[in-house]
Amino acid sequence: MSYWVKRLDEIPVVPTDDADDFDWYPLQHHFRLGAFGVNAFGGAAGTSVVAEHDERKSGQEELYVVIRGAARFTLNGEEHDARAISVVASLTRR
Repeated sequence: MSYWVKRLDEIPVVPTDDADDFDWYPLQHHFRLGAFGVNAFGGAAGTSVVAEHDERKSGQEELYVVIRGAARFTLNGEEHDARAISVVASLTRR
C-alpha cells in the first residue's frame, strides 16, 4: 500500500502561457490515481476556473471544495456563493 501526505503547494503546477490564468494542479496524475479523476484549481479573485458546461452530456459527476476565499457557481441558472470550506457537488443522477 502507498500513501502520501502533501500540501497543495508541494505539487507541481501545469504551466500556462497566461500569467493571469488559473493554477492547475493535476492531482490524479501526480498521485497516479486510477479509480477516479481529481484536480485542484486556484486563482485570483475574478478568475474563471470552469467554463460553462452540462454534466448530463458527459455523464461525469463533479465535486468542488472551496478551501480558501470564496467562489461563485452558477448551477441550473441560479448563482450560489460558496465560502471557504464549502463543498459543491454536481451530480448526473440522484
